[in-house]
Amino acid sequence: MKYIYLLTLLTSLAACGNSQLETVVSPDPTPSPQSGKGYASFSLGSDFPADLDIPDIDGMRSTAFIVSTTNPSGVIAVDIDARPMKISERFKGVISPNGSGVPNNLVIASPEEAFLLTSSSIVSFNPQTGDIYQVANANEQVDIGSPRTNSFGVPVPATITPSFPGGMAIIGRNLYITNANYAQTFVPAIANPGIVQVFAISADHRLHRTSSFVTSCFNPTGLTVRSDRELLITHSGVIDILDAHGRPQTESCIDIVDTATNAVTSTLRLGNIGASFRGVALTRDGTMGFLGSATSGKLYQLDFLNRRWLRGSDDPFLITDEVDFLSDAKFSANDGTLFVSSFEQSSIFMLDASSLTPSLSAEHFVVGFPAGVTEQNPSGANTGIGAIAVRPGTRGEDYQNEDLFVLTGYPGKLVAIDSGKPAQEPTLQEDPSETITPPAPPTGNQNDACQSFVQAVTSFTPGSGAGFGQASLPSIVLGPPEGTGEYQGSNHVVSLGTSGSIVLDMGNCRIVNKSGPDFIVFENSFYVSGNSASPYAELGKISVSSDGATFVDFPCQSTLYPYVGCAGWHPVLSNSTNGISPFDPSVSGGEAFDLDAIGISEARYIRIEDMSGIGFGNAKGIDHDANSIINGKIQ
Repeated sequence: MKYIYLLTLLTSLAACGNSQLETVVSPDPTPSPQSGKGYASFSLGSDFPADLDIPDIDGMRSTAFIVSTTNPSGVIAVDIDARPMKISERFKGVISPNGSGVPNNLVIASPEEAFLLTSSSIVSFNPQTGDIYQVANANEQVDIGSPRTNSFGVPVPATITPSFPGGMAIIGRNLYITNANYAQTFVPAIANPGIVQVFAISADHRLHRTSSFVTSCFNPTGLTVRSDRELLITHSGVIDILDAHGRPQTESCIDIVDTATNAVTSTLRLGNIGASFRGVALTRDGTMGFLGSATSGKLYQLDFLNRRWLRGSDDPFLITDEVDFLSDAKFSANDGTLFVSSFEQSSIFMLDASSLTPSLSAEHFVVGFPAGVTEQNPSGANTGIGAIAVRPGTRGEDYQNEDLFVLTGYPGKLVAIDSGKPAQEPTLQEDPSETITPPAPPTGNQNDACQSFVQAVTSFTPGSGAGFGQASLPSIVLGPPEGTGEYQGSNHVVSLGTSGSIVLDMGNCRIVNKSGPDFIVFENSFYVSGNSASPYAELGKISVSSDGATFVDFPCQSTLYPYVGCAGWHPVLSNSTNGISPFDPSVSGGEAFDLDAIGISEARYIRIEDMSGIGFGNAKGIDHDANSIINGKIQ
């Protein structure tokens, strides 16, 4: 169950969040007929992206910033006004420096200042340029005083090394982070006293720790700014994973902190409910808040004016009645609707919060597949919704497209949802371009020169994670590439899966060794943060054969960029409609290969083998689009 995988990952990495940019694996998280309201998605490919923010800052409201956790790890900026959505050309995000830890949280203060929290560091960076100001150590020792005990009642030293950072927030020119300080994450999980560290932000965007304080409950996770003087600290409590369920072992609570003194002024206790790892969803005036559970489908309501629970552990809202993880909650721009994401049900539920007695809407958005075996989802695995974001402003005045954005866990995608659109049947068609008719094989006399594409698929051996585009074989790999440029990977692909392979027959137009490159392989790479030196790469090994039995490999340098001799690391620029020649490697994109490099005079077959299963990254397999023959002859 992916719920347990995610819960383990969140607890182990940062008690709050969580993966290499990959593109397009199955199942495609298209909103289901229950809602039918999604209109656009951007394929990240990284499983379980950790965080999502659309800043309410001038010049930034049309950009979604997404935290990706591996290879490349960092912050990906996506233009949400573009159709299809694509990597932003204005904002570069940031690539995490080597050794800086696993990213899990993001705060953007301005177009020139942002902070990425990782498992060991705080990366201060410029989201416009990608320049890094500082990598600050988040794990310097702190004095917590004595006597203190861990969650098992065992005394702990007065000085500890902070660990498991989770929440992050800015008030004024101070940055706050939580540390859960787990001493043991396996059963029985044990946590040392939780702390909050406080860092001063200098004019040159650098951080200096000024203080720290111990929190009231174990496992502090989310932080929420209630006002310029008040900070809310969510404590999830210690959670064991037993029998595939999250089992809360200590109480959840919310500390209310006066940031002028960094003193806890009040604590709202909720019992052993396994509170959400994210912060409280607040109304704009800060009077009302909601908090979900990381171990059930229950939602709790708080009154911050009177500092009390309105719907506590005895009377929660029941969002789902099964084991679940309510992964996030956000208010609409006018506070009238609370959107609540269910990871296990892969759904967005809506609470009408416009009255004094909020009520759960009968309608909800299903994105991808909920957990459970169905005809469309024979594996039973859920897509899973994680972080959500509401676009700032008023639709029709400030923007025209969708208002609600969600991150899916598996596969990793940013999905746009129009929360006010009448329900409609969405298409579940995987390949938006499968109606393109491949060109006929070239004609002519024997040995005449030709340029052509794949004419047949000889064999397809899918690996783990394959599936996307498979139903459209062979047509999806026949004909020209359908590239979408430098900032977005194409969906016109078949995913080979981890260690998968495909053998392609070039038919009557044989590849021949002439001057320069002889053929081109098109996958679906794109440039992360618009940086050509940081491509999203799913690498493949290329081999050729004249008889389909004996293949000769092209040497592939797969360990470090540039990945010379490999397929899958250049964006595809040519497509069937833009007039860019797929036979000119200087403009087409993709990777060009020269038979002279391996001493072969002629070939009919091309074999592509995914390399993710032999040590390259965490991808779920190379995604293949097309091949073109530059130098060919008719046989």
